[in-house]
Amino acid sequence: MNRYEIISMSKRNIYIFIALIVVNLFTYFWLLPDAQKATNSHMRNGHLLGMLFYFFSVLLGWFGLSVWVRKKDYSRLSLFLFFAATLEFWGYRFDTLMCLPCLNSG
Repeated sequence: MNRYEIISMSKRNIYIFIALIVVNLFTYFWLLPDAQKATNSHMRNGHLLGMLFYFFSVLLGWFGLSVWVRKKDYSRLSLFLFFAATLEFWGYRFDTLMCLPCLNSG
């Protein structure tokens, strides 16, 4: 494999990268405020969302490793593992949501 094969990205990898950006923006601007609002009213749904994000993170990590084993495509493996890492981050953020008024008042 020469260095041009490592640097170049196929259209499929670019679509995966764009999906990563869209999922992060959607999560940050829509899901996180909605989950925080529900947590502030003591309806804890962050744990469920966190578990879903953890599940999809493991699923994407496994899928990335299976693509790597079959095709030895390191760029797609790195994209899937980066996608899985961001889902782990969001899973942790949702899993540790707390009611802000209760947290501030003690």
